[in-house]
Amino acid sequence: MSEIQVAQNNSLFKEIMGAIAGRTSWEQRQTLFYEMRHNGLRRKKLPFAGAADLHYPLADSMIEKHKPFYYQILFSQDLMTSFTSLDVDRQIDATACAYWFDWKLKQQSNIETEALVVIDFFLMCGRSIMKAVYNKDKKRLVHSGIDPLFFVVPPYTQELGDADFMTEIMQTTVNQYKRWGSPWNQDEAYIKSITGQGNYTEEKMQVKSRREGINIPIGQDGIIIWQTHEKKSDGWHVHYFSPANPNTPARQSHKLMEPYKYPPYVDFYTEIKDKGWYSPRGIPEVVAMFEAYLTKMLNESADYMTFVNRPIYTSDGTIANMQNYKLTPGQYVPQGLRKVEQSGPPVPFEQQEVKMRSIAEYRVGMPDFGMGNANASKEKPTATEVNVVSQLMGQNMDLRVRIFRKSLSNLFKLDWDLLTYYEKESLEYYQKKEMKKLDANLLSGSYKIEPTGSVDNINRAFVMQKAVTRRQMFINVPWINQKELDKSVLEADDPRLVDKLMINPNDISNDQAEEQADEINNMQLGFPIQLSAQDDDLIHLVTLITFIQSRMAKEMVLEPDFATLLLNHGREHQERLMSTPEGSKKLKSLDEGVLGAVIGYLQAMIQRGEAPGLPQPSPTPGAPSPIPPQPQPEALAV
Repeated sequence: MSEIQVAQNNSLFKEIMGAIAGRTSWEQRQTLFYEMRHNGLRRKKLPFAGAADLHYPLADSMIEKHKPFYYQILFSQDLMTSFTSLDVDRQIDATACAYWFDWKLKQQSNIETEALVVIDFFLMCGRSIMKAVYNKDKKRLVHSGIDPLFFVVPPYTQELGDADFMTEIMQTTVNQYKRWGSPWNQDEAYIKSITGQGNYTEEKMQVKSRREGINIPIGQDGIIIWQTHEKKSDGWHVHYFSPANPNTPARQSHKLMEPYKYPPYVDFYTEIKDKGWYSPRGIPEVVAMFEAYLTKMLNESADYMTFVNRPIYTSDGTIANMQNYKLTPGQYVPQGLRKVEQSGPPVPFEQQEVKMRSIAEYRVGMPDFGMGNANASKEKPTATEVNVVSQLMGQNMDLRVRIFRKSLSNLFKLDWDLLTYYEKESLEYYQKKEMKKLDANLLSGSYKIEPTGSVDNINRAFVMQKAVTRRQMFINVPWINQKELDKSVLEADDPRLVDKLMINPNDISNDQAEEQADEINNMQLGFPIQLSAQDDDLIHLVTLITFIQSRMAKEMVLEPDFATLLLNHGREHQERLMSTPEGSKKLKSLDEGVLGAVIGYLQAMIQRGEAPGLPQPSPTPGAPSPIPPQPQPEALAV
């Protein structure tokens, strides 16, 4: 190794150690909050033997309630992302890209599991990191949620992209490190020099190991590697070394190459307040005082029940050999023995618990609507009060969603860059029950990539109600796409229902036309046909007219009974169309001359019976030639 690289590693090592030393207070707080969430902060000294030592899991319960909310933003919609082409004429291409990208993320990456890890980390610590790389051996995207304690940036960092360096602290074992193989340094002397040196997060790791039942933390028999991205004038450079031996690299440094334009990290955070990398607060930090108070109340309540259930006794006289008396059923007690009465608690414990919990939930922005507030009026809230509270809570959650979506957009852009670089030959994807193949030329297009989830996704009943109301409001409005309107209702209920239940309008038209053709065959056999409520009257009428025109063109003679059935059946469809304004509008789309010619032909068949050589009735002057079958009724408009 050159002297320049040794000096460079030493310089970086000092900067990283300085950044670690500068965040000592933050690390200690995170260790405290970790123990508070998982094990609880126990009583330092029990007031008496057998006293309660309980834990009220306020922070943990709030984190578990928030996780599904953020997770649904990712996976509640049919597609995780929406693609908007910067070329307005290629929006259909953007939709195909969205389906291909969605298939790659959901089916050929681990984002579904790692998203939960990242969400838990930033709710716990206020900030977390998602790493996205392409694994050439597995030929798939690999995401990794990183604990913020294992990610170091300069203390003055505000935005991740502005950092002078960023270091990921990787923990591994000796055997795993050896399996990495080349280009990692596999010299036995070097591996021995970096093994079992501990790590700077030892305090939290000990807490974590005790909770998970692990006797030996990885730091005592493992390897720590610092992967550091350093910003230089010509771009980003990557260095690999162990803090146990910073003078010898774990592998050679190199410049960050395509398709990685920037280091493959995206940060997620719970809030935006004063500037600073460690400024965002996790839920445990916000509700720590409330959890401590509720834990104290829980223990005091248990202690009170202990005293009530096992009362203290006193006596007016002297009791000899007290140890010989046991308060058990049927036992003799000394004369004059009486129980010391305990006064009731000044405030009911349950009432105080509900009050403190409601304050904590209001503090972190969880929808509560005042229903759990012990001080609230006994009267039911008015609709106005509920709407106002709902709007305020909605604004709070909408802000959280906007912050989360900003980070998601950065992650999806990173994923898109990796996929378009490495997956140029793997273009198959699944859409609407069939495999398709993306045009490779679309990968070079310019798109705006955004997440599809919104704040409303957490309340499925509310989303469904909005979709149904929207459909009722815009049903049969000519400038509203009715198919997409119906699709929005199915998506609100269950996105999987779209592929199961949605039918192409052309298929519906063809089915209706085939149904009318079967009815014509039955009428030809002499069976009268009753209208069905599911019939599309216009398509049935058009199919009937087309059939009669084909017989007119061939100068065929129809049976009188058959002609009567055809005429009556056509009039029934016509009358039902005329019974509604919408149907009357559709009926006007048919050519009156064609209708007159068809009716005249049928009437002639009925009057003349089976006379051979029947002359054909003359069509109305100016009438168009026979019209072909039309799948779309709008195509018949003059």
